Amino acid sequence: MNILPPIRIAIIDDEIDNIRIISKYLRSYPSQINIIGEFTNPLKAVDDLIDNPPDVLLLDIEMPDLNGFDLLNKFDSNHTQAIYITGHDEYAIRAIKAAAVDYILKPFSRDELHSALNKARANLLPKFLLKAKAEAEKKPIIKLRIPGTKAYMCSSYSDIIYLKAIRGGYSMLHMLDGTSILATFPLNYYENILSDNGFFRSHKSHLINLRHVVSYEPNLLLTKLVDDLELEIAIRRKTHFLKVWRIHEALNAAQS
Repeated sequence: MNILPPIRIAIIDDEIDNIRIISKYLRSYPSQINIIGEFTNPLKAVDDLIDNPPDVLLLDIEMPDLNGFDLLNKFDSNHTQAIYITGHDEYAIRAIKAAAVDYILKPFSRDELHSALNKARANLLPKFLLKAKAEAEKKPIIKLRIPGTKAYMCSSYSDIIYLKAIRGGYSMLHMLDGTSILATFPLNYYENILSDNGFFRSHKSHLINLRHVVSYEPNLLLTKLVDDLELEIAIRRKTHFLKVWRIHEALNAAQS
């Protein structure tokens, strides 16, 4: 379930070797990123990026034709985070006043760059959540077709609490109104449809609707849903579940 999009990054430095080092360090960053441009010419960077601004700018300060501070002034600081990577320590206070996320001195380590990106990512979270909220509000109410043993039934996603795998390639849908529906498709089929719509495969036998998760008991590896339902969380899925559920909760808070 991908709620947060990749961080869109542009690198601007008049020395190509520095760009190569930054790109190398970015490849090992644990969250999804998308390098949308690498520039040795700051004027060209502005021309290419002004109508398609990145989430994060990794930029030098002393560059020909346009320095890093003047370049940043051409972007909306509410949408683009700046991380300065420079060989000059005398600009640190000015960088702080320019609302830079971080100020890294060359030579620098991979961990320093990753730490700066973590700060930028935290700052970008509200932006991503607001965007997700706007997209969600555009979407019509979606119905899910359920091929049953006797007839096709229809339900909105929010009416499903969780789905359970049933031997023989079937799935049991447990509904918010207390009913259960046997569907003639396997759980993997529904996972492919629902994993991007607020559902999480918490266990090989369960696909839960995050809308109806009330709490989580980490010591017991149990998630509690509405109506006092308790379902097991597989150990290997625990970390991913916590990450996805917290994002989902933050998104709900932004929508309320």
